[in-house]
Amino acid sequence: MLIDVSHLVVQTAGDEALQREILALFEGQMRDVARNLQCLADVDPASLLLVLHRSRGAALAIGAFGLGEELALVEAKLASGTSILALTDEIGALRERIVEAAEHASSLIAARPHGGLAKAAESG
Repeated sequence: MLIDVSHLVVQTAGDEALQREILALFEGQMRDVARNLQCLADVDPASLLLVLHRSRGAALAIGAFGLGEELALVEAKLASGTSILALTDEIGALRERIVEAAEHASSLIAARPHGGLAKAAESG
């Protein structure tokens, strides 16, 4: 499970419209990050670091804890001076996980267009 729906339900006090809105915002943000991640890595390490940090915050807020940990790991390595070249494989794998998280958010929205996230959290 990429996104912990029960966490999202708690964070939104059970407001299903807000849950769908947050999932949609997260999906859009992650798709933008996935599209631009390699360009940032090629051009501007400081911007890449900022995008990793912001994306980590978004992932943790929505309950995508595994993705948040992966983003934090790459962010920490980059911040400590590891070259982008040395992180090429990790950045590629991270991009794939970001796409998966966006797709998961999209599937949660599509499967529950008029509510039901709380029920999904209860059923696991």
